Amino acid sequence: MTGEQARAWRWVLVSVLALGIGSLLSNITTDADDQIFFGVRRTLSLVLNSGTAWAGISVLAGWLLRRPVPAAAAGLLAGSGALIVHYSLGEVTGILPTGSFGANASWFVIAAATGGPLGLVGAAARSARRWGYVARLVVPAGAPGGGKPPRTTARPRACRRSRPPSCCLRWA
Repeated sequence: MTGEQARAWRWVLVSVLALGIGSLLSNITTDADDQIFFGVRRTLSLVLNSGTAWAGISVLAGWLLRRPVPAAAAGLLAGSGALIVHYSLGEVTGILPTGSFGANASWFVIAAATGGPLGLVGAAARSARRWGYVARLVVPAGAPGGGKPPRTTARPRACRRSRPPSCCLRWA
């Protein structure tokens, strides 16, 4: 492995950790009295938990690795890795309930099915040819539908009360 490839894999790892941890931390419920902090947290949650961000991590990984086979592998590992970081850290810290992995198995299947192709899209996006231009539009084209956070069956602990706070109504 060349120094450039090692550097690209390090950036993939940093990106995976940033998305997995950032999306989890943005879902920690806050006191609704602090409206500014609530607004910032809610905005970050909408961005980091959008389908666009989760698909974009695989495209970014492919773009960083450049070559088709490593790009496909990086896309697969980036999407799945971010999910593993998100749910394992959530369960260990108690932010997410035990069993979150099983309750959200469909996201792991989706990441496994789309990670490789999205990694290839990222590698193709480096090209100055027509397909490169088309590949660069894949993530922005998904953005209009990616703004709504995915419905999940694992709700944060604060949202499992008999009367959840208003910030948790999207989990209900």
